[in-house]
Amino acid sequence: PILSYVICHFLDAPQTRVGRSKESQINLNGLSIISNHAILSNKGDKITIEPAEIGAKIKVNGASIEMAHVLEHNDRILFGSSHMYVFIDPRKQVDKEQRVTWEIAQKELAEARGFSVKKNTSLTPGFSIYLIFFCILF
Repeated sequence: PILSYVICHFLDAPQTRVGRSKESQINLNGLSIISNHAILSNKGDKITIEPAEIGAKIKVNGASIEMAHVLEHNDRILFGSSHMYVFIDPRKQVDKEQRVTWEIAQKELAEARGFSVKKNTSLTPGFSIYLIFFCILF
């Protein structure tokens, strides 16, 4: 389910482990998911996320993280290259807020990679990204 809001993980334990290992409370599989991928810590008034091992790919709102990061309501979390989640903090939820969709999250990731995302247009690479691709091809 792609950002369908059907799969919910409650973060009420002091720590929740994410990864491929049997000890993980949230089990994920995929080419870029490692055994001990991430740790979500519940510190009462805030939830943090951090890589559990060096090399764990985690992005929050399109930006890679390498150390503990405090999650905010509606933050988008990408584990590896394909496991997208939205952090919902019911204490900060507003009745008529816009839901985060798969398209919104993908545009955010594209912008973080240097692609230009304009309203009512498709993704177009920015000049610096084009140059990088050009150098690789020749």
